[in-house]
Amino acid sequence: MGWGFNASALFYCHKSKTNIDMETKKRTEKELKQILAGFIGTSTYHLHEIGGLQLRLTDGYDFVRRECNAFWLFDAIVSYQNTREVTQNYYQVWRLKKQKNGTWLLSCEDGHFNVILKQLIEYSDFPLRKFTVWIVNGVAILPGEY
Repeated sequence: MGWGFNASALFYCHKSKTNIDMETKKRTEKELKQILAGFIGTSTYHLHEIGGLQLRLTDGYDFVRRECNAFWLFDAIVSYQNTREVTQNYYQVWRLKKQKNGTWLLSCEDGHFNVILKQLIEYSDFPLRKFTVWIVNGVAILPGEY
């Protein structure tokens, strides 16, 4: 795993943690993608836990969780971490994709492009039309943080 330092990524993460930036403006999809591309490595792991199940998040996914109000997304992912189909996979690829009818599809792959589960989400205001979450050995990690 490669670790690095990117001041702009840490700045954005720092802003969301301490609520320095209280603006209500939502970022565009393009802005979010640019910010996410700046995350390399992580300075700390952030715990996301529900019902006794937990997942560690890197700074990048903690930023997504807070900035995009996506706690629900990580709740959904964590809720499947006790199912046999999911837990037998050291590497998981979670994909969230907006469908043509406005619903969302959350799917999990085993790392070899084999879909092991799908969940339909009726509504979300998530700002990215497509989003991927990598989980490696219980840690949600952005591709650039790997």
